[in-house]
Amino acid sequence: MPAICYDGLVARAARVLVHVETAPAEGVPALAIRLAENEQEIDRWPLDSLVTRPSRPNELRIGSRARPPGARLIVVGEALVTELENLVPHLHRAAAKRRWRERRVLFGGVVALAGAIAAFVFALPYAVGPIAAVIPPAWEISTGEVAERQLAAMFRAGESFSTCGSGEQRDVAQAALDRFGTDAINGVDTPFTPHILVVRSPLENAFTLPGGRILLFSGLIDRMEDRDELAGVLAHEIGHMVARDGMKSVISATATGFFTGFVTGDLTGTSVAGGLGAAILRARFSQSAEADADRYAIAAAERLGFDTSGLASLLIRVDTASTAFSLLETHPPTPERSLLLMRSAGHEGPTPIFSSEEWQAIKQLCGD
Repeated sequence: MPAICYDGLVARAARVLVHVETAPAEGVPALAIRLAENEQEIDRWPLDSLVTRPSRPNELRIGSRARPPGARLIVVGEALVTELENLVPHLHRAAAKRRWRERRVLFGGVVALAGAIAAFVFALPYAVGPIAAVIPPAWEISTGEVAERQLAAMFRAGESFSTCGSGEQRDVAQAALDRFGTDAINGVDTPFTPHILVVRSPLENAFTLPGGRILLFSGLIDRMEDRDELAGVLAHEIGHMVARDGMKSVISATATGFFTGFVTGDLTGTSVAGGLGAAILRARFSQSAEADADRYAIAAAERLGFDTSGLASLLIRVDTASTAFSLLETHPPTPERSLLLMRSAGHEGPTPIFSSEEWQAIKQLCGD
C-alpha cells in the first residue's frame, strides 16, 4: 500500500510502498518499506516495534522503537488506514488507546477550564477586597491619576477635569470642597485624602476614582437644590473612597479582561493601565457597597451636621433618561437605601455645612 516515509534523519519525505512480510533469514514479521518509483527496499521495521503517533482524521502515523524518534510512516485515507490496521492488529488497539487518551486529556482540559471559569466567576467577588487591601496607597493614587487622564481624553475635556471657574470664585469653591473632604475623613483610618474635582459636563453623575480622586460633574450640581444634597453626594463618594471601591472595580474589570484574553488566546491590551477610564464608566458598585457608602454618609452627617435625606431626594429627582451615565444608572437607589437615608437623616448643625457664599460659588462654578 502507498505511504509517505520520513527516516528521522533528514527532513525529506519519500513516497513508498509498504507491506508485511517475514524475511527467511530473520524469521521475524516486519513492515517492508520500498521506494514507490523502483520498489527498492530502503528499510524494514519489525512489527513488534511499531507504535502509533498523533494523527489527523483518516490518517495513520506510525513510528518504530527501533528507529530514530522522528521516523514516521504516514498512511492517508480511510480505506488504507483500515487495511494497515488489519495487517497489523496491535496498531488498531494502540490507535484506539491513543484516541481514548486524547479524549481523556481533552475532557480533562474542558473540566479544568470549566473549573477555572467557575472559580473566577464565584471567587473573584470575594477576592477583590483582600487584593485591594494590600495594594500600596501610592500605586492606587497613581492608578487614579491615570484613570482621570483617560476620562479627560474620552470626554475631550482637556488635560484635566478641573477646568471650571477662575479667580476668587474658584478659590472659594475649591477651598470649601477641600475643607468638607478633610472634615469627612476626620478620625477615619484611611491612607487617602479626598481630592474633589468639579467637571464641566452635562452628565448628572459623580465618580470615585482609585486613590481619593472624586469627580463631580456640573450636570449633577445643576440638579441640586440645597447644600445638604451636595454634602450627601460627597460624603457618599468619600465612603466609596474609604472602602477602596474604585480600586476594587478596577481590579475586577482588568481581571476579567486578562482572563478573557487568556481563554481566547488574545492577551493584547489587557494591562491594568490599558482601560481604566472605560472600567470606571462601566463600574457598578454592589448593593452592599452602596449601602456601606450610605452608612458612611449618615455617620458623616451626624458628625458634621447636615441632612442625608437630601441625598435621597436627589436620587429620586434625577431622571435616568435625561443623560447617559446618570447617578441613578451607576448608583441605583433601592427602596431600602432611600428608607435608610430618610430614617437616619441628620439635622443641620448650628453652622451650615457650606456657607451661602460657598454654596453659590460651587453652584456657579461651571456657569457661563
